Amino acid sequence: MNTQFRKISLEKQLKASIQKEQALNHQKNLLLGTAAHDLRNPVATIISYLSLVKDKKYDDEFTEMAVDCSYRQAEKALELLNDILDVSSISTGTLSLDLQPMNLENLLEGRVKEMGGLGTKKNIKVNFKNSLDAGQSAEMKGDSRRLEQVIDNLLSNAIKYSHEDTCTTVKLSRCDEGWLVQVKDQGQG
Repeated sequence: MNTQFRKISLEKQLKASIQKEQALNHQKNLLLGTAAHDLRNPVATIISYLSLVKDKKYDDEFTEMAVDCSYRQAEKALELLNDILDVSSISTGTLSLDLQPMNLENLLEGRVKEMGGLGTKKNIKVNFKNSLDAGQSAEMKGDSRRLEQVIDNLLSNAIKYSHEDTCTTVKLSRCDEGWLVQVKDQGQG
């Protein structure tokens, strides 16, 4: 009989713990949604101001690239905030992908060109190495926006944690399962 009471008591404790965890998770999702919603307006304002100066011609190529890059990154930040607002997909762990025909080589070259400017301050060069055979194309079906997020994150971290006067390389090659993308830096760890 004692064992039965102990079992019932443990079941009640477990149920209470699960309910508490669910309530905390719900509060976290509400906080994330509120924060994302509140951040959308300042980011949208940044995009608006950058759009005013984006098409202007500048005396130096770096300023023009920096303004254009800042505009695109602000647009991406707004997209990320919109993703956070989709609380149901975050809380359930599901993420919808927009799979479309795309060229992975072109995407990687674009990311390397755009993100490469971040290495300027530390004199870090960002290179793209294509290991495909001549005439081979990196056509695939994928979500280019999500892949850009991943590559940008990897490159940003590679530049952030690399030593000055080094090189970060993005390499594309073919493997049995499909495509292999490697980001190699010269940082610690």
